Amino acid sequence: MPKIEPSIPAFSAERQPKQELNFFTDRHGVLNALKRMEGEEWLDPSYQNQHYLIDALKRAEAGEGAVFSGLHGRRDYVIYPNGSIALIEESARPEEIDQARTLGIPTDIDLIKQREQQEKERELNLKTNHEATIQALIQMEGAEWATPEWQQQQVGDGCRIQDAIDGLERGDIGMVIHGKGGLHRYHVNKNGDISLSEMHSSPHAQERAKKLGFKVE
Repeated sequence: MPKIEPSIPAFSAERQPKQELNFFTDRHGVLNALKRMEGEEWLDPSYQNQHYLIDALKRAEAGEGAVFSGLHGRRDYVIYPNGSIALIEESARPEEIDQARTLGIPTDIDLIKQREQQEKERELNLKTNHEATIQALIQMEGAEWATPEWQQQQVGDGCRIQDAIDGLERGDIGMVIHGKGGLHRYHVNKNGDISLSEMHSSPHAQERAKKLGFKVE
């Protein structure tokens, strides 16, 4: 189904993902940042033979994660199988963590939090993942259902997509969106989470909804 741009206001908050350094896509940039963190001596081949950066790179290329140390073992870094690099937060002082971040090196805790946030943003939510949620509703109900004309003429007051958005803006506790013909009903809580009502949907519709990312409750 081609993507349909619904003429429904979206929430304005947008997050720009931070660009971290990656050994596989920018090895020169990574080594430059590490040199600024650890100094010229740290990159000397004889020093590196003792402190396992080369081994860590080989293990990452083989699909494993690996840890290596900074100069004199003062700080530790981890390289992940996808080439991402991070400073292990518990091995560094706050000012060193700040310096690493300005150079494009996150901490291991930063990456964990980012992945958790990314997982959350992939969930269907009328606040935090507005466009994807609208598209999933369109796939459930059809393109005609999402047009302003159909929404205004065929759905009762308080049951439209826009009504739910308005309710979220006001801080209402819960809203309901009616599907085409009122057959399906979608519950939206105050956080923007959306679910298909089990009482107002067939087993076939529930299975389809789950595949699209809806909860069925």
